[in-house]
Amino acid sequence: MSKTVRGRSGGSPSPVRKPRDGGWVTAELALGLLGLALAVYLLGGLFSTVMTQIRCVDAASELARQGARDDQAAVERVSQRLPAGAVVTLSQRGDLVLARVEIGLTPWGSWFDPIRLAAEAETVREGGGG
Repeated sequence: MSKTVRGRSGGSPSPVRKPRDGGWVTAELALGLLGLALAVYLLGGLFSTVMTQIRCVDAASELARQGARDDQAAVERVSQRLPAGAVVTLSQRGDLVLARVEIGLTPWGSWFDPIRLAAEAETVREGGGG
């Protein structure tokens, strides 16, 4: 749409045109939205990694407590609640019960190598060991 204004000399009207941006706003918007989508994707993977690490720490702590009580049924229940692919190691060293939970996590699919997460916990065996 163009407006018509009179020139300074009062002669014939000349159209006033808006300058064209040549599509730059559309390109900038597309790139901005792509960057935003990428940031949300990466933050989602980071959130998933942090939550999985917290689950591993909680599980290792609970496994150590249940192992110290010699409650194999509880150890089995905790192990089944872990994400697929988690490796649980329960061992004893003197009066200590050691629990380790390890998992390889791929929060961003096959684009990157798996992130190795691990958590360890230890507690004193109940009943004085033995």
